[in-house]
This record gives sequence, structure tokens and C-alpha cells, in this order.
Amino acid sequence: MAPVNPPKATKIRVKNLGCGVSNELLSSAFSQFGEIISAVVEIDEKEFSIGEGIVQFQHAKSANMAITRCQEDFYLLTSSLRPIKAELIPEEYSGPGLPEDKMARLPSNVTDRELGPRIAVPGTYEYNICTQWKTLEEDHENKIKNLRETIKQEIEEFEDEIQLQITAHKAKQLRKRLSDVEKEYTIMEQERTRKRRLSGQAAVKEELEPQVSSPTTSLSGLAAVKEEKLEPQGDN
Repeated sequence: MAPVNPPKATKIRVKNLGCGVSNELLSSAFSQFGEIISAVVEIDEKEFSIGEGIVQFQHAKSANMAITRCQEDFYLLTSSLRPIKAELIPEEYSGPGLPEDKMARLPSNVTDRELGPRIAVPGTYEYNICTQWKTLEEDHENKIKNLRETIKQEIEEFEDEIQLQITAHKAKQLRKRLSDVEKEYTIMEQERTRKRRLSGQAAVKEELEPQVSSPTTSLSGLAAVKEEKLEPQGDN
């Protein structure tokens, strides 16, 4: 029995993947949009991620939902703050092609078929025109290559700038936490000083209380001595 092909337009290409994204993480991240058939992070010849991957869903609705979410929101997979981009991958053509008996008999088609397959001979006008085409295409390729290099350099510089912003933000948070700790420590020290002062005042009060009551005790003693002296003495 031939395998059943998945529905059309179920593959999406995701870009801006961080270096820590694996096949499993990619699958887990996009499984919230629907059932996944496969999720693959593309790698180079050294088996390092190129920052892109392909996710294939079971249903086209899930693929469209994932693309919409990535377009309307900033979807992040790791600590990298570069939002994920997603685009639909058109289904590879698997139709019957263009048979000879189906080709439209248009004047342009007839003119195009006046000459058959051949190799352009150097020195001929065909060879000269082919050379011009090749030069133009190579020029376009070089421009695209240079543009990609420029874009790559701009991205790297921007990533460095973003990293500085992140570091500055973390330093600001750290300073705030340190300030909060210092304030808390100051409050604790003030409270401990207050308790010590109250404890010292209580101790001084306890020491003074016996001294306040001692004059009364002394007066009582003097009165007793005086009474003894006033008592009549016996006959000698």
C-alpha cells in the first residue's frame, strides 16, 4: 500500500533559530500549533546549526496558525531575543508536467522551437549573447553575495549592541538589588541600635531604684537608734 501523503502546504521554514535549538526543542516549540510530522534544524558541513529549520505539520491549518503567530507576535525559543520568522514552503511540484500534445500552439512557442538543443560555438553571435547573459548573472550573484555579507555584518554589529544593552540591563537590576539590600541592612542596624538603647535605659533604671529607696531605710535606722538612747537606764 502506497504511503498517504500529508495535506498540501503543511511545511514551514523557520529562521533566526538560536545555536541552542535542537530538533527536539524545535518540535516542542511548534507543537502548540498542532500535530507535527517532523521538525529538523538545518546544519552545515561542520554539523553546526545554520539558524534555520523546517517544521512539517499534519494539517495546513496548523502551519498557517504558526506563521500568523510568528508574524503578529514576537515568538522566542531561547534566551536569544531575535524573534522567530516563519514562512510557508510551497509543495514541490509533482504534476504531469507539460507533454508535447498539451503544449499550446502559440507563435512564441513556434519561434522558440525553430532551433533545437546545441552547444554555442565560440565566436558566433549566440556565444556572444550567452557570454553577456553569463556576465549579467555573475554580476547579480556577486551583488547578492556582497549584500548578504553586508547584512551579515550589520546583524553581527547589531547583536553586539543588543548584548551590551542586555548587560547594562542586568547591571542595573543588580545595582537595584544591592541598593535594596543596603536599605534593608540600614533598617536592621537602626532597629538593633534602638533595642540596645532601650535595653541600656532599662538597666540604668534598675540600678537607680535601690538608691532611691535607701534614704528611707537610713532614716528608719536613725530613729531606732534614737529610741534606744531615750530608753531609761537601769540603776547602777
